[in-house]
Amino acid sequence: MGVTVRTATPAGKVTCLRLLGQLAEATGGDIDPQAGDVFDGLVAGARGQILVAVEDQDIFGLAAVSYNLAMRYGGEYCQLEELVVDPAARAGNVGTFSRVPTQPSARASASQRACHTAPVDFVAPLGTAPAQ
Repeated sequence: MGVTVRTATPAGKVTCLRLLGQLAEATGGDIDPQAGDVFDGLVAGARGQILVAVEDQDIFGLAAVSYNLAMRYGGEYCQLEELVVDPAARAGNVGTFSRVPTQPSARASASQRACHTAPVDFVAPLGTAPAQ
């Protein structure tokens, strides 16, 4: 079975918070105590969305986006907040997950909210130094 990307559900909360913990550990930070509540809000679609990468029913990656207001866009735009792939899954076919903004569910949500497009800037992958 191949990799699929879908919208996160409440059932994936523990796994998504574990992945967020991997990001925090790799960047020298901690998970905020409110992260679980923010997950619940994003899953409900309040201010954003969480997409998960799944293979054989196992979540191995997540992308969290937020919907923000900007005067320069005259309304909402979608911003990638977190992008995490479990290191154990990185040798697999996860390339499609790195193109989260092109995923149908992400495009549909942004379109429904009338979000404007904006350039996407990526930081260096975990364990690598940013470009100079």
